Amino acid sequence: ILTGCARIIRPPKIASRIDANTLEYKTRHLIDGRIIDCDQRIGIVAGYMTDEVRNLSPFTFMHNDDVRWVIVALRQ
Repeated sequence: ILTGCARIIRPPKIASRIDANTLEYKTRHLIDGRIIDCDQRIGIVAGYMTDEVRNLSPFTFMHNDDVRWVIVALRQ
């Protein structure tokens, strides 16, 4: 008796690549870290409108335990 399982392998759909881009957004920052510009996709990912995050530090949106690790990563 032979028991098996098979699956047809298909290349990824183009739609899945497009969907991945909707979960990304771009921001521009001043030297002190404040957000000066971002695109509208931030609303989908973070739940904030572009006007709500403008002129704020990204550290205000992070958990206090994560801020230390982000600072370490930025210094490298």
